[in-house]
Amino acid sequence: MQFNWKIGALAAVVVGILAYLYFNRTMLVSGFQNKGSASSKPEGYTFTMYYADWCGHCKNAKPGFQSLANSGPVIVNGKKCTVQMVSPEKEPEKAAGKPIKGFPTFLFESPEGQIVEYKGERNTDAYLKFINDALGSGAETTPDAAE
Repeated sequence: MQFNWKIGALAAVVVGILAYLYFNRTMLVSGFQNKGSASSKPEGYTFTMYYADWCGHCKNAKPGFQSLANSGPVIVNGKKCTVQMVSPEKEPEKAAGKPIKGFPTFLFESPEGQIVEYKGERNTDAYLKFINDALGSGAETTPDAAE
């Protein structure tokens, strides 16, 4: 009787391991299929604030970021960076596949699809400094962006 119990336990463990490996492999393959597709890469450099209207931290960060976004693209050493705001609740297609774990999330994206999360201070000067550091130095923007 004890021999049958050991075989049953061993069989259950083997089946569990095989199921885990199968589902883990399936998830990895499907995850990599969409990664880096041409549609997910920005056409140029972008700096995006992903926000939710109900989020208190977003409401505090929004004025400075909106001021920068409204001033037009930031140009650093001839490289143009579009500054934009996206609400994943209103435009889920623009947030699909992005590493958004909470709100607000600030992501800088290169044309090659590289993503860097910004975690610094939430004001216009700090955003500009981050873009300068990412692209080089000497940002050229409209005068409104410096306010």
